[in-house]
Amino acid sequence: MIPCESNATHLIPLTVEQTFALLSQPRLRLQLAPDWGEAELLGVDETFPAPGSAYRLRLKDPATPEQKPGEGALWEIVVQECQAPHRLVLVSQAGPGYHAEWTVAPTDGGSMLSLHEIIHLPEASEADETETPPTKPEDELFKLPVLSPAQTRQKLVTDWLASIARYAGLPRSRPGRLMRWLMDRYLLRMRADQRRIILALLAMQVVMFLTFVASVIGLGLAGVLLR
Repeated sequence: MIPCESNATHLIPLTVEQTFALLSQPRLRLQLAPDWGEAELLGVDETFPAPGSAYRLRLKDPATPEQKPGEGALWEIVVQECQAPHRLVLVSQAGPGYHAEWTVAPTDGGSMLSLHEIIHLPEASEADETETPPTKPEDELFKLPVLSPAQTRQKLVTDWLASIARYAGLPRSRPGRLMRWLMDRYLLRMRADQRRIILALLAMQVVMFLTFVASVIGLGLAGVLLR
């Protein structure tokens, strides 16, 4: 296991109290992470985020797609320090080493959310670090950069805070409340890969609808001009 340190900061369009209230909901906070689905949330203490309270996760092994319920390492995250509504420190009591410091500070336009995280990840195998040489010119054009575990985690943490900001920025109007309800009820319960598939399908439907509307308008204009 190697320690990976990450830091990220993002503007959240909520008050300090509202932002900290969001952090105090482990399920919602974890669902907004890009790697949601790699662990199963087993339970949260009713006193969370009081110091000493915890939530427990069951880690899923990527090498075992057909992992049965109850299998996988247990990961227990405990509140080491809570200074509401400005600071929340989480550490692991069981499972991989983990230390996270969430801080919230007031700023213009809302609050500034920061995360300093140290997590112990498995070392990358030689196969993961060795890139297959391109065999065609187009392979060189479209090949993706190979990231180290630390770089991958840093990107995930940065995207995590951006995801929290997008969720917090949903409008408070009736359509915005409907969108938030749909996300809480359906979308956020899915794994990250499932969400991407759903969003891609929705985007295709929107494109097809716009194409249909443009075709109808074009045929209508053509009919008028040809009279």
